[in-house]
Amino acid sequence: MKTLQIKEPIDIFLTTFKRLHLLKKTIKSIYDNTEYPHRLWVANNDKDDLIVPDLKPDWLSRLTHLMDNNKDYGAICLRIERTRRRDIDEFKDLIPSDTACPAVFRITSKEMIETIGHSSRPHWESHTFSNKVKSTGKKLAMATKIYASHIGFIKNKGFEEGFKDYKTYSPERVNQNADQPYPYIDEKTNIPIKINTVRDSDEHKRRQEYYDYWGRDDRTVTKRTTLVEEQKELAEYCKVGTGLDLGCGWMKCHENAIGMDVFPHDTVDIVGDCTDLWMFKDNELDFIVNSHLLEHLPDFISALKEWKRVIKVGGIIAIAFPDGTMKPKYLLKNGHKVNIGMEDIRLVFKFILKMKILRLEYVKKSPGKFVTIIVGKKVK
Repeated sequence: MKTLQIKEPIDIFLTTFKRLHLLKKTIKSIYDNTEYPHRLWVANNDKDDLIVPDLKPDWLSRLTHLMDNNKDYGAICLRIERTRRRDIDEFKDLIPSDTACPAVFRITSKEMIETIGHSSRPHWESHTFSNKVKSTGKKLAMATKIYASHIGFIKNKGFEEGFKDYKTYSPERVNQNADQPYPYIDEKTNIPIKINTVRDSDEHKRRQEYYDYWGRDDRTVTKRTTLVEEQKELAEYCKVGTGLDLGCGWMKCHENAIGMDVFPHDTVDIVGDCTDLWMFKDNELDFIVNSHLLEHLPDFISALKEWKRVIKVGGIIAIAFPDGTMKPKYLLKNGHKVNIGMEDIRLVFKFILKMKILRLEYVKKSPGKFVTIIVGKKVK
């Protein structure tokens, strides 16, 4: 992945008050899951009850990337298991949060802090912070796809038994975990996987619709334990160098490949949009392979151009997909957006990508399925 060019580490300010057991978990999660250079400051002030996700690129690199690409935003925070009272579009990177931007690993610039000063409101500081940021003409948001786990949503909110002198103490809320349990989350990414109360159904439905749009296989087929024939063919191009298996799903084509997918399957190394490889430099990778992904992308040509950008001269793009011109009904498959044929892909590789075609044929051991495999070499 690309080396991030920064002038100095990012400062992370963490507040705590009489919840040492949670503080230890929070600090460990930051230490284990943050590659981006940073300085951690811990102050005895309020609370600590959040765990950052284990992501590649790490959460802070992703958050910094969002800030760099959204200059009209003054602050962006992470999302937690339950994000209510927000108009959430799972297809966008940011969730507008102008009324309240909580300190959930919230990132903002040093210049912004110097401009607005510090909030004097001890409880629900997120409201006063948001108003001050908006007064500068900037917007605020939550990161749609970067989750922090709210571990403070437990018995007695993690507070010491019998002690109530917390700025955030609300007696009617200390048992919320039992009455309104949070969803089950993926242990690495903190992404909610299964809900435990109807109050989360609308938010969860939107997440499921996002995954279903791309055509995931975790709910439509039994988890596979062996590679299909086209994946075996693609594996031959993964043995040397460093590269990606995009849309890898349950199984990567080869253990040498870095798996990338929008859904956090066990084999996925990078959870993210396979059409945007911002975490890789130009000419960085030796290969990109994918099986039954191309037909799920509405703008597959733009995706191919992005994949070509990150592979080296002499690098390989190897793709397997169903020939939609031979079987037009493929378009009715779960998540399919386009029907691509063998001649279509030949023209794209030769005249648009300007790659040398090394191989273009049907996968021989998939009779009647018309699975096309194309292998192109980057020549310039």
